[in-house]
Amino acid sequence: MHPHVRLDNRNFFKVYWEGGDGGYQADYPKNDADVEVGNSCGNNNCEPLPADGGGGCLCKTSIKRYAVFKDMPKSVDDALSKLTMGAFDTLAYEAESYVKQDPLVPGITVYFAASGKPYDMETVFEVEDAHGRLLRFKNTKEVVRVGEDESYAFRNVSRNKYLPLVCYLVHIQKIKLTHPHSLIPLPYRHQVSCLF
Repeated sequence: MHPHVRLDNRNFFKVYWEGGDGGYQADYPKNDADVEVGNSCGNNNCEPLPADGGGGCLCKTSIKRYAVFKDMPKSVDDALSKLTMGAFDTLAYEAESYVKQDPLVPGITVYFAASGKPYDMETVFEVEDAHGRLLRFKNTKEVVRVGEDESYAFRNVSRNKYLPLVCYLVHIQKIKLTHPHSLIPLPYRHQVSCLF
C-alpha cells in the first residue's frame, strides 16, 4: 500500500492490468525510486512523484467504452466469461424501451434498445446460469486507459458497485406499486432481479 493511503481507506480497489494479448499482465507504471525494479513510471508515460512526498506515479487517465459483442454470443459460457457490467431488468424502463429478440442460443435472451442499433452498448443480455438464476448484463465494457500513450489499461470495476442495491430498490418499488399493503421481504442475494 502506498504510504499516503490510510489502511482503513475504502477509496481503492484491486485492478487487473490488461496485457497486449487480451490477458492480464503484472506490469503497471512504477516509480524507480519506490521499488527495486521500476519502469520509469511506465516508460515515462506518467510523471514520477518525489520519494520524499510519498513517491508513486501521477498518470493521466481516460475511460473508453466498448460494445463487448457485435453479434450473438456463442454460448452461455461465452456470455458469462465476457460480460461484466450489470443491467436493470428491461421491465424497469418505460414500455417499448427495449425489444425482446427471438432466442438464438439456449439460455440467452437479448433485448435491443428501441432507440439504438442491434448489439450496441445499450443491448441487454439476460443469461440463465447453471443454477437457473437469471443474470442481466449490458453489452458494455469500460476500460480505464493510463498514461500519455494509454498503453496501460484495466477494466473499470467500480462503476456499478451499487447496482445490486439499486435493483433491489426497484424491486421494492414494483412490489409496492402492485401490492401496496404487502410486507417487503429482505432478499438473499440470489433473489435480486439483476445479479452479477
